[in-house]
Amino acid sequence: MAGARLDCIGLEHTVHPDIRKYHKSYLTPTKDLRETRAQGKQACAVCGKFEYELRRCGKCKHASYCSKECQKADWPTHKTACSAADSSVNMTKIAQTLDASTFLIMQLQGAFIAAFHLLRDPRLDRPFAGRVDVGVEPTHLMAFMQIHRGGPCPENVEGMVQVNAFTPLPHAWITPQATRIWRSGRDRVESTTELVSSPVGLVVLSKANALVQIFPIIIFPQMMNIMRNSPTFKRVSSLTRTSISVPVDIPGLMMMINKHIRADEKNKLSMRTEMTPGDVQVIGDAASGNVLATPLPADWLLVAPPPQLAATILKEKMEWDPMYKPTVVFE
Repeated sequence: MAGARLDCIGLEHTVHPDIRKYHKSYLTPTKDLRETRAQGKQACAVCGKFEYELRRCGKCKHASYCSKECQKADWPTHKTACSAADSSVNMTKIAQTLDASTFLIMQLQGAFIAAFHLLRDPRLDRPFAGRVDVGVEPTHLMAFMQIHRGGPCPENVEGMVQVNAFTPLPHAWITPQATRIWRSGRDRVESTTELVSSPVGLVVLSKANALVQIFPIIIFPQMMNIMRNSPTFKRVSSLTRTSISVPVDIPGLMMMINKHIRADEKNKLSMRTEMTPGDVQVIGDAASGNVLATPLPADWLLVAPPPQLAATILKEKMEWDPMYKPTVVFE
């Protein structure tokens, strides 16, 4: 195949110029994002009480509490997941952005509907939780390729948050603390007539090495109707602008989230950040095979996570996301 080059990483890290208008049509206005973040409350990790300002764990900087008593009560559980602060991300801001962006939260709602079969059983009377694992990857294709192939990492690499996995958690994972947070969301729904029959789930936001944020997610009737009536959606290739039909399933929805963040070149979603050595190491480990030999149990958050966890999750994502499949480029 003369004149062709085989790249080990797909080219959809790039953004086709014509896609910018497509992306912009789905982007929540900056003003709305700012207002939603400003109004956004956080839930205490123990009692579920919502406040605008909560105290944070001094070590990991992520777990939030309304009082010293709640922080002390949570320590026996939190200490297994507590780790030094990761300077590449602000998990509170990520949680607020996911909740504030109409497009992103709709994709998450779709993932919950698919994972828990909410069209058949809305689960209005009991909590259910989905773990959303995020990572940080370079915003530019060549930087990712260079790291993945074992080359030297460029300095000051700009990174972006990406969703690496969505995993429905077993009911046994639902702790009394999680139930209280779910109840706070359920109470808000039941106080609003048009949402009273909407399911409420729990987003367990994690960066592979720690449980860092839990917040309720309301599954709106509009998204229930979309999932019921639209088995596929259109996805436009960043490289060729070719439109293809994609199943409305968990991988497809996660790809839509990542594509939306990747196209946000002006960082209106506040999902871009400088990569840390730890972020770079995760990509290198995923490429070299420094991953877990056996799958992790769904309740791994209850125990101290192994150091290879982040690379394992990324490697699994690279196996199901076509963006990472070999791509032939004609020159």
